[in-house]
Amino acid sequence: HPHQQVAEAKQAYGAGAAEQADDTKSTMGGSRSGSQSQFAIAPTESKEEAAARRMAARTVRGVNLTMDPVVLQDAQAAFNHFRDNCARARTIEDNKRVLKEKYNSAKELAERVNATRGTITYLKQTIEQIRRERAMDEMR
Repeated sequence: HPHQQVAEAKQAYGAGAAEQADDTKSTMGGSRSGSQSQFAIAPTESKEEAAARRMAARTVRGVNLTMDPVVLQDAQAAFNHFRDNCARARTIEDNKRVLKEKYNSAKELAERVNATRGTITYLKQTIEQIRRERAMDEMR
């Protein structure tokens, strides 16, 4: 039941994630009807257990779907689950760290530039004062 699976993914992670789950299933090779045989209910398994097993077997962008009720009911918790379990999570954290370092470096450089600019302004004013004093001395 592909439509039921997409509906479950929408409930778990929102509409965008459900489309990704649908895309992932269709690109795994074979037809959708052929993939249903791997999710058949075992004779000793309840419908709830089978649903949980099917949900655990599916992924969205490499993240296993979860049956955790907290994650399923709270959009922020679902996002955090996805973000924390995404294959790119480490890369994202590394990029954040590098960006923070660059931001701090740029901030320090800006402080140095502003200090230098202040020094230049002070020196210009000092030179202008000396020129005025010399001009006054020449007039006397």
